Amino acid sequence: MRLFAINSTLNCGGLTIWKGITQSLIDGFVIKDGHTGLKHSQEEENYNDTIQNITIQGSSFEGVYWGPYFDGSKRHNNVIFKNINVENSGWDDFQIGDCTKCDVYNLIVKNGARKNENLQNYLVTVNKGGDV
Repeated sequence: MRLFAINSTLNCGGLTIWKGITQSLIDGFVIKDGHTGLKHSQEEENYNDTIQNITIQGSSFEGVYWGPYFDGSKRHNNVIFKNINVENSGWDDFQIGDCTKCDVYNLIVKNGARKNENLQNYLVTVNKGGDV
């Protein structure tokens, strides 16, 4: 299944993908005050994701969390992030894991890791299995 999500504003929430998506285009989102701003953590293989023109503000946990944190046999392949602005997250602003060929262009992160919790207090994190 493919996901195409374009030009939306989410207040007091975020966008989370759990399973069944094999390709996604997420473009033109403003996400405010969610649990996690933008999260994709399914275990199935996923190809050709494009995430662009995204603003995320005030997430309680990660601003962006793309891919599981472990080095599993299922991976996100060919992921492109463009024009991503993340600010005031509770944990890491931008976290990538278990991705092969992940390109990031024009990433802006500000005032992240506000909760100052051990191992969750980075602006940008590339987990085991990440090929960024």
